[in-house]
Amino acid sequence: PSHPKKQTVYEWVSKKTIPFHKMTKGLMFLKSEIDEWLKGGYQKTEADLQREAQEFILSKKVR
Repeated sequence: PSHPKKQTVYEWVSKKTIPFHKMTKGLMFLKSEIDEWLKGGYQKTEADLQREAQEFILSKKVR
């Protein structure tokens, strides 16, 4: 959709289907990445994959 609802965007973020960056006060979306994502050409970078793997590992550690 050209103007998705806020809830829809947050769902995309939670499923990691849309490119985004976490900031201290919220989320940031780069227009260039969104344009590429809309065209179907967005691929996660190696840094993105490494960060996601690290977040996953940290979330599964037993304290």
